Amino acid sequence: MPIYIDNEQCNLHSLQLYTGTEIVRLKFQKAYKHLKENFWDQNLPVRFRHSKMRYGDKKGRIGESYEFSTIEQTEQGTIVIRYADNAVPKQGGGFTYRPPNLDWETRDMTFALGSNIEKCLFIYLYVCREGKSEDIKLLDEENEARVERDNYAKASGLMYFLFNESSPLLKDEAKLSKICYAWGIHGAGFLGMNKKIIALKTAIEVAEKNKDKSRGYAAFDEAVMGFSRTMECRALVQRAHDFHKIKYNDKGYFAYMQGKEEVATLCKVPPVQNMRKIEFLADYLEKNPDKFDELSDSIGEEGMARTNERKPLNLPEEITREYLENLSNGPNGFNELKKMLTNIKSSWKGKSKEEVLSELITYYVLEKKHLKPQV
Repeated sequence: MPIYIDNEQCNLHSLQLYTGTEIVRLKFQKAYKHLKENFWDQNLPVRFRHSKMRYGDKKGRIGESYEFSTIEQTEQGTIVIRYADNAVPKQGGGFTYRPPNLDWETRDMTFALGSNIEKCLFIYLYVCREGKSEDIKLLDEENEARVERDNYAKASGLMYFLFNESSPLLKDEAKLSKICYAWGIHGAGFLGMNKKIIALKTAIEVAEKNKDKSRGYAAFDEAVMGFSRTMECRALVQRAHDFHKIKYNDKGYFAYMQGKEEVATLCKVPPVQNMRKIEFLADYLEKNPDKFDELSDSIGEEGMARTNERKPLNLPEEITREYLENLSNGPNGFNELKKMLTNIKSSWKGKSKEEVLSELITYYVLEKKHLKPQV
């Protein structure tokens, strides 16, 4: 069952020796070489899949019939390339080609070595369009499996360092917090170990999915082995942001903070960098070590201690409902309640003042979880 090039019948052998046009000859040679090396030489069939069909479909629907002819622009002008079972001469000249089109009757169309290679080549080049068609795909299941295997291999470091009990990272919570900060995880120093692990896993997987190499699997493996200067700067910026030691003001500057007051300018962010302000500041600190030291000093030892664990609150021996309600009604009541909730390793984010108060009453008054059990 041959291919016809401007009515000239060609089989596989003559296609590779075709002298009518160099472009067409080289295209068929390249296609055959690719399919042979990647499939037939590996004892694998060439399989095309119609992505809009289901297994068991037999009846033709719109979009399942494809013309078995195409127009190719060559150095000698325009030529017509067809695939057909045969060509029947017509009265008055020309030919009728059978079949005139390809009816896709099942989801997959498979070609083993020695099967109709001419038809396979035509589908690959002009129906599948060398893998560029949205509806017809050339399946490379071995390569897909290899890609999936490579992805698991790339993620193996992540699974070991974050979930294996023998991981050295799980024995160094300060280092884990630092890596979390470098990955832009807000409030990493205030999270428990398990929350750190899950938040970091999510951040790394999102970066890998978005092809962000600076925060993907490989970058994480490198950070565990040794922190780069880039990572040091990212971690410092995120930590300074969490401890309210820097602020991006309305004039486009990052400023040092003393309480609620801006005390000095750190750097100005160009308008073109407005969408990546935090990354710009980290890059700036990497290039200006003196500013890195200044910002690090502005956080101080308090920030270093709070990164790992909050200092215990000064609470009365007996915590009653009245104490909690009076605290709630005080001038800084909600903030004090939030500190207490954080102190018992529960999050206040997204909770109202009433919800926080209720949770603290349950913990301290109703369930008395803060009291040591009597022996």
